[in-house]
Amino acid sequence: MQTKNSDHTRQLQQCRQYFSAREFDKLNEIFLPLLDKKIPEALLTQVDFQMQQDPNKGIGNLLQLAENNIPMANYKMAMLLYFHPELTLDFNTFLKQAYLREESSAILVCAYLAYANQNTELAQNILFSHSELDGINDIIFALGLDHKTTDIEKPNYQTFKRSDNTRHTLQYHNQEISLATADNFLSKFECVWLKLRAQESLEPSMVVNAENGKKEQSPVRTNQFSQLIPTSSDWVLLDIEQRIAKLIQLPISHGEVSNVLYYQKGNEYKPHYDFFHPKDPGSALAMQDGGQRVRTVLCYLSPAKEGGETYFPRISEKLAGQRGQLIVFDNVSKQLTPLPPSLHQSLPVTSGDKWILSKWYRLNETSYKQNLLELNL
Repeated sequence: MQTKNSDHTRQLQQCRQYFSAREFDKLNEIFLPLLDKKIPEALLTQVDFQMQQDPNKGIGNLLQLAENNIPMANYKMAMLLYFHPELTLDFNTFLKQAYLREESSAILVCAYLAYANQNTELAQNILFSHSELDGINDIIFALGLDHKTTDIEKPNYQTFKRSDNTRHTLQYHNQEISLATADNFLSKFECVWLKLRAQESLEPSMVVNAENGKKEQSPVRTNQFSQLIPTSSDWVLLDIEQRIAKLIQLPISHGEVSNVLYYQKGNEYKPHYDFFHPKDPGSALAMQDGGQRVRTVLCYLSPAKEGGETYFPRISEKLAGQRGQLIVFDNVSKQLTPLPPSLHQSLPVTSGDKWILSKWYRLNETSYKQNLLELNL
């Protein structure tokens, strides 16, 4: 679901690394020639650098790029304003321009917001009328929509509201670990989008070695996973993460990078804890990035036909999960002592596939904050 990389993507990734490391001589050697050529991606990367040093200068530069219709500049401005409602400009002004330019990232966001605004007909017409764009047809197919064979007139842009991050409440199942669920937390569109996003980079899942704190493969965990490090194309992912943070009352910067977990028939994750035990030699290394894992969030993108339940054996709670359902529980007490009742597992899948979004939250800010800063969040 990402936009296709340009020829300059690797160079700009290297530039971002040099910028983070403050190696400006190495940065300028690669970056300045790209700026001289007015490569659009380089111009937008310059905005990101400016935003981290002087936000007003960065916003001013981005406004100018948007006015000049530099590719993706209007989209980037719309995204900035969407996630910063304290700014006075309306994100719709810029998203409309990106929509009219038929930038695939903007088309997807407009469909997403149309669904979020309960305008299903508009959302589907946006998708059908732009099916030739990168990634759009995949969404149509995954949503199970009947693809209309006749030409569909591209709908005019309609003003969107932000998705509502206050409409969900938690239903508690167990007080010992504050185990709670929120039904229909994710829409069908969001579940489909996340699955497509993850399919690009699935690999065998890892566990943290208790002895050395490093990640490794283990027969304890036999599923696959995809780590969702966000880019500017991940408006949907970031909106979901903000909603989760609001619901569980923890800052988004305390989260680790989101993961999508994929379980096929026979896959499981045997009983385990998500906290780092103080007596394990590897816990000190594991907790260097944000401290203890205090809370776990799981969102079902699609449950298995049979099996694959999330089971808490010490409190006899078994959650089969349903599409869009969020599950949250504490791993430690308010005094940060491990909670043995938080022992949990993903039971073996016996039929079908299981997809879930997984996110751990730490006591303090994590290195994920840098990812957010680079996206001006």
